[in-house]
Amino acid sequence: MIYNEEKLESFSQPRSRHEILRARDTQLDIRKALESYFDTEAVERKYNFKPVLVPFLQGSYRNNTHVAKSSDVDVVIRVKNIWKDNREVLPPDQRAKYEAAYSSVLYPFGEFKNDILVALSKHFGADNLQNDQKCIKVLEHAKYGTADVIPCFTYRLYGNFQSVEQDVDFTEGICFNTNYGDLIRNFPRLHNTALSRKCDPNNRAFKETVRMFKNMRDDLIVRKVLYPNVAKSYYIENLLWNVPDDCFNGKRMDIFNQIMSFLNTITDAKLVPFLKCANGVDQLFGPNNWKEHEAKIFFDTLKRIA
Repeated sequence: MIYNEEKLESFSQPRSRHEILRARDTQLDIRKALESYFDTEAVERKYNFKPVLVPFLQGSYRNNTHVAKSSDVDVVIRVKNIWKDNREVLPPDQRAKYEAAYSSVLYPFGEFKNDILVALSKHFGADNLQNDQKCIKVLEHAKYGTADVIPCFTYRLYGNFQSVEQDVDFTEGICFNTNYGDLIRNFPRLHNTALSRKCDPNNRAFKETVRMFKNMRDDLIVRKVLYPNVAKSYYIENLLWNVPDDCFNGKRMDIFNQIMSFLNTITDAKLVPFLKCANGVDQLFGPNNWKEHEAKIFFDTLKRIA
């Protein structure tokens, strides 16, 4: 093993108080930018519709698994009263009821994302922003750390639909279009809730272990032992969520070895493709998620250093 107990312990620790406060200030100023510069009235005049924005943290800062090298602040800006859905899976009679109950809102997602970009530009300056494929990135400058701002609509994953009054049988998430037009949907609140339950009350080592594995990954990339982007932080969180609770007992080295033993077992049993995401909705592996060959590279690298 190239890491000793002391190094693994250091990998498990959260970022410094200074870095955490900087992240807090960044996300608070993102909220201020929206409050000051997002022109709700202009949208209402144009589309006869008033968007209700719900900003919230997601990702490693929300679930306290952030690490120094690879954790940006993720701030979701969700429009509460526009949603996309999977109505096509409903029986014909239920789909007809749904479409009779709700009308479409014409505010296009691309225009919404641009309106968010304009608001952020007025606060942070256009030179400090980058319009990425899936988000608007606030670049590190002045007192601000790097942040990913994710404009999105609401997503409803329906089980059935009877009426507006009984419209409760759906799982709520978020969705957005990439700059190439692809629809991405996710369930960050379910993810965060599942990770919190995983570490409480008898498994407090879980989040520390997530940080340990993320920091190991970052260190292996620096050492040029592991390719970048093979094991994204979100995938590591979901992978470790699938590990049985009793693997998180003991010292850091014990925990690492117990997790590797579990991964070897499910790999030999060819069960890896069946692992689920913590949100309980998505599979961990698939066309729009972690690729199996990337996970194999990550697993094999961990085996080599063990």
